Amino acid sequence: MLKADFYYPQPNMQWLVSRFETIKSDINEDCLSDSFIPRPDIALVFNFKDNPEIRSNDSMKLPCLLIASITEKPLNLSISGEIDSFIIMCKPTVLTRILEMDIANQPFPYIPVVNESLLNLWHNLSNNKSDSERINIFSKHFLSFIDSKYSPDYIDNIYEEIIQNCLNTNICEIAKIADCSISCLQRNFLKRTGVSMIRMLRIARIYTVFNIMISNNDLKYQNILQRSNYYDQAHFIKDFRQITGKSPRKFIKENTDLCKIISGIN
Repeated sequence: MLKADFYYPQPNMQWLVSRFETIKSDINEDCLSDSFIPRPDIALVFNFKDNPEIRSNDSMKLPCLLIASITEKPLNLSISGEIDSFIIMCKPTVLTRILEMDIANQPFPYIPVVNESLLNLWHNLSNNKSDSERINIFSKHFLSFIDSKYSPDYIDNIYEEIIQNCLNTNICEIAKIADCSISCLQRNFLKRTGVSMIRMLRIARIYTVFNIMISNNDLKYQNILQRSNYYDQAHFIKDFRQITGKSPRKFIKENTDLCKIISGIN
């Protein structure tokens, strides 16, 4: 049986990490498959035993170390065998900045890792089994990237604005934060996140909404529209279907524990 644990970072790592996640199975797990729902963050994924697989027209076995990019549509993720995965959900604008990465045209749905420092980190983490040890090793490693406290730039600030206020804001309001042209802003945001500001806002809004729906088991559209700042039910359902692949009612009806685990919903 799969077991998932979630840990929030200490204050000294909140500049980069939104959450640490572990997925483990001590026994040989039968093949389990379900949807991975798009999230507005980026993930560093360390697989130490059997690797998950993305099921599509061409099935794709994931590597032992990868950066999971922000996807705009649901993926079908398959898990089998013995699982030991350590996942760090990161702020995309920060991770790509400190690693000096341009992910605007990176392959989908994950970015191959060629960074020698991260490969060495994988080996160090693989020799330590407890979640607390791995979190400590990871934190020390990434704190070495900065000489002092990390200083957010305007792209970081715009990303935070989208994530924190996705239900009550729009792109025009967000763009006012930056002291540069819209074209420059859009280009730099895409390099650091892999998606446009509009798409990031849509993903963040729907991810927030279906977390609300699951935690409250609430499918009353009037309540959802009121809390999510959607103008009408049709617009909300269209966005929800594009991001999750299902209507809100079907998503709630078919939602499983595995979908929650692999999508980081708790």
